[in-house]
Amino acid sequence: WGRLIVVGSVQERRPHPEMIGYSASKGAQENLVRSVARQVASEGITVNNICPGVFYTDRNIEALADPVYGPKVTAAIPMHRYAMPEDAAGTALLLASDAGSYITGATIAVDGGLSLPG
Repeated sequence: WGRLIVVGSVQERRPHPEMIGYSASKGAQENLVRSVARQVASEGITVNNICPGVFYTDRNIEALADPVYGPKVTAAIPMHRYAMPEDAAGTALLLASDAGSYITGATIAVDGGLSLPG
């Protein structure tokens, strides 16, 4: 048995027009998760994808601090805030634990509603 947890991106479902290659690769990754999940499920291995939204990390702190861009991004998130790294921890713990042993091939958005249609 085992647990495989992949980190995708909100761009799987809500691509950014200036990051076409990144969005396409994350979409392909989501399909890969479903394919591998089907192949290894009978061995008790789960394969899932955590799909994070906009997280406040060192990687994007400068962009999110921009007085024009930052508020624009926050306004697009239904929860009106950025995620912190610990916001994804509960999802990862669930998928890695016995409590998540019957979840496989899933993409779980941790994005404050950013990937919701509308």
